[in-house]
Amino acid sequence: MLHFLIHPTSRIIGGREPIIFDKVALFTALANSRVALGINSQPDRLDINDILAKEAKRYGVKFLIGSAAKSRVDLEFIKYGVNQARKGLA
Repeated sequence: MLHFLIHPTSRIIGGREPIIFDKVALFTALANSRVALGINSQPDRLDINDILAKEAKRYGVKFLIGSAAKSRVDLEFIKYGVNQARKGLA
């Protein structure tokens, strides 16, 4: 069973452009299946961004904020995910 989806755009800031996908289909499926959409806090990802979060929210999608920490030091990145959520979900 799938509980959450992360990195739907597959982007890496400054390294890989986001993929094009059917947002309506994805957000509808997530909302209907009660699968949360992850907001990644890594500074080189921030996937999903605040604009997509706002769009997904209109479909009733639930969210989680993940640090994707590889070490204890990376835990401080959670603030970036929280900021994305604040901008997109306010």
